Amino acid sequence: MADHVANIPFLGGYLPVLVDMAETHHRRGWLNANLFAVKAHPGRVWEFHALLFLPEGGAVYRELPLHALAHGPDAEPNWQPQDAQTWDCYGRQFTSIVYEYLAGLRCKVRTSGGEHFGHYVFTIAPYGDAFSNDPGQAKEFYLCALDNGRFTLQPTNHILIEERSHTETLGSAWPSGLKRKTTIHSCE
Repeated sequence: MADHVANIPFLGGYLPVLVDMAETHHRRGWLNANLFAVKAHPGRVWEFHALLFLPEGGAVYRELPLHALAHGPDAEPNWQPQDAQTWDCYGRQFTSIVYEYLAGLRCKVRTSGGEHFGHYVFTIAPYGDAFSNDPGQAKEFYLCALDNGRFTLQPTNHILIEERSHTETLGSAWPSGLKRKTTIHSCE
């Protein structure tokens, strides 16, 4: 569990990415890097730390926004903060985990720009703030690598997971009639 910053919960402790140089330099293009940490500032987007490769080999660049990251050289251009995530951080405390059952599974994701397909990467789960303590507002965020070469970090109600043994192929329908959890249960 972390306060403010945590390791990327990925095999080897890092995730290979491309960084939009418009975020790190005064020029355009992509720079290879490894993400190794995630950071939370209330009221801001989730931010990531990366080790930059050549020609900036060895430089650590902190607090990269998710919309400046990609996983493919043909990534969709002009990816905006609202495409990369729906909610700003609402607290400083969180944990990060790869749910083994979901690792690498295909997903369909709703973003502000529409629906996208991709794969589950890992989860960020906030705790200890007013939203996370309210069962009707508590959220976990799934980082997904989208087929368009970009990443998005969305709450679970914006994601469908395809597990072919137990779910249908991801089509156009979204579940309906699911009840939001609003009750806190206790045995004492």
